[in-house]
Amino acid sequence: MKKTLFFLAITALVSSSLFAQCDKKVTWTASKGEFLDEAGNLQDTKDVKVFIQTSRQEIIIVHSDDESDTLRGKVKEITCDWKEPFKNGKITLKTDLTERSGEYANSIITIEAKDTHITILLHIEQPDGRKMQIRIPIDSYKEEG
Repeated sequence: MKKTLFFLAITALVSSSLFAQCDKKVTWTASKGEFLDEAGNLQDTKDVKVFIQTSRQEIIIVHSDDESDTLRGKVKEITCDWKEPFKNGKITLKTDLTERSGEYANSIITIEAKDTHITILLHIEQPDGRKMQIRIPIDSYKEEG
């Protein structure tokens, strides 16, 4: 009985610490973006600085250090499945990304780590039905709070 209680306590502690990773604000940094077609085939690569800030409430994307070209959106839904935080697993965020002009796009952002290599994949659907995928290989990240 003591072993069972001990095992349950350890499992609960590990589970809560893994989920807590999804509650933190994280700033992801990359040096390029890869544009994919709907089938996931690489179409173009842009060498550009990208900063993505995620939290449970909001996502902000800035590229080329151009604050006037920021995309942001309130998180409508989040799914967190870290096996090992920032090493293996993924987070999926659903949002409407909005440009400064007020135009918005229904978006799904997937942050996935495999053997410590982190990639962010943006699935963006414009109001006119056009779809776009952008893959962003992450160079570094910083947890806040």
